[in-house]
Amino acid sequence: MHHAVPYVLLSAADLSLLLYTWLRKKQSFMFVLLLSFTGMVYTFEYVIMVLLDSYTYLPRIFPARPYQDNVIGATISNLLTVPVLAVAIVQFRLRWVPVLAVTLLLGLIEWSFVRMDVYELHWWKIPYTLAALNFFFHFAKAWAKGLARGSRPLAFLTLFTSAFSLAATLMFALSLGGVRLFQAGLFLDPYRDDVFLATLDAAVKAAVLSGVLCWTRSRVWWGGALLLFAGLQLFLIGTGRLLLFMPQPAYFAMYMLCCLAVLVLLSKVDDMINRFAQLR
Repeated sequence: MHHAVPYVLLSAADLSLLLYTWLRKKQSFMFVLLLSFTGMVYTFEYVIMVLLDSYTYLPRIFPARPYQDNVIGATISNLLTVPVLAVAIVQFRLRWVPVLAVTLLLGLIEWSFVRMDVYELHWWKIPYTLAALNFFFHFAKAWAKGLARGSRPLAFLTLFTSAFSLAATLMFALSLGGVRLFQAGLFLDPYRDDVFLATLDAAVKAAVLSGVLCWTRSRVWWGGALLLFAGLQLFLIGTGRLLLFMPQPAYFAMYMLCCLAVLVLLSKVDDMINRFAQLR
């Protein structure tokens, strides 16, 4: 069996659960929660996987680039499995016994992935996963309740984590497509180095976009944010921290269109957050 098969099956199950939840609840805001929870899980995985080398995913989709292959496996977990389950738990208002059952199921899946040699533990242990997941699922429930009560700090952080999930996913897609490569100079593996710096770049973008959308709706500020991002890219290119594998004008045209698309989408997300929290 190819290493990618368990990941494909898991992704299909995740998408099926997401569709089922949508059909049962018909609440568009669940997709905002999905983005926000994804941003939270990305942050956690950045620390324990990228910085601390806790484990390695082995889907063997890009065997010639092992670290990018690792991140693809992580993306399935971070973009689909954990956030989708958290959304379902919130939407169906599951209590602690079903939440515990879901947590144990994921622990069993992790154990089976280890047994199938499609996932490798380093210093991380499955009990750590169980503890982290159980905490996160209850945290997600509390987060949604606090947001529904009109918490402005939670509204801003929901927008920020949503922005971060979009920006980080876009940064990885550009790297995977062979468009560009960040060079932080901290890790021997160039793709681990890329993920390290690209994630920080995504966090800066998320902070700027969230701040702009919360502060003003002026298109002048939108344009200023896009110019700031372009200037940051030029700075990274000039200092040798960013390598481009396509003509610079074409890269900037594509990059700016992507940033604009993220900004427009985030403005819609911001509206949905404020309606849900009854802040506007």
